[in-house]
Amino acid sequence: SDARIDDLGTPALKIRRGLLLTGELNYTFADTRTQLFAGNLLEDFIRYDITTQVGIRQELADKSVISASHLFSGFTTNVWEDPYLIGADRVETERESTGARLAWSNIADSLWNIKLSHRTYRIDNERSGESQGLSDEEMQLLKRNGNLLQMSVEHQWNISRQHILVPSLVYAQFDLSGEAMSYDSASVHLSYRYHYQRFSVVSNLYFSSASFDAVHPVFNEKRDMDTLGVSFSVFYRQPWGLKGWSMMAGIGYYDANDKIDFFNTQLVNSNVSMVYRF
Repeated sequence: SDARIDDLGTPALKIRRGLLLTGELNYTFADTRTQLFAGNLLEDFIRYDITTQVGIRQELADKSVISASHLFSGFTTNVWEDPYLIGADRVETERESTGARLAWSNIADSLWNIKLSHRTYRIDNERSGESQGLSDEEMQLLKRNGNLLQMSVEHQWNISRQHILVPSLVYAQFDLSGEAMSYDSASVHLSYRYHYQRFSVVSNLYFSSASFDAVHPVFNEKRDMDTLGVSFSVFYRQPWGLKGWSMMAGIGYYDANDKIDFFNTQLVNSNVSMVYRF
């Protein structure tokens, strides 16, 4: 949102343009089917998750793959020191995250996948609610430092060689220092992939519902939030005859509808990217 807002009910808008480099480097030991990797997955990028990971994968005799990785903030995320400051420019501060992820893919050659992630979030200068004249106890309810535990289960249905459907269920628990910012959420993801010659299409549908733990001291109301997201991406391999390269164009829409209007969020995103595999 804009740096300056004049009241806590006024929508604010900020437009940013940028260049993002994403990808993964890996090395596989052929004899043991062990792989070392670092980077961020393209399928995560399409779903707006640009967490960087470094880890190891191991293929088992049944063709399933287990992996363990360290997660960290490869790209800086900025938030407001005090989001509720009105009548003056709010100040940015950095939010960092570290954690770990365990995954088991293609379980028993069944195309079922499970992921379990834990992350710890830390904000450099947390001053939420300081401008609102809150007591120390009320300001404690707004602290955004803490932990995220997330588990997902998904299954890949190969409808045909060209059509793939991947539904998934995700449970997340944000256990933050501030109870008014802590919540549990359940979400459903549905990904559809279509492949034809040099073209691939990937579309995603996402819905989640979150319930917060305590009343927000600024608005005297407990938050509940429903989120809907859709994205559509097209890949074209070897554009202009460039071997190893693919062009990607995508568009996405994200709408988070909160019981407290101040937290309502809408995002429309479009991008054109070049992807290189080697």
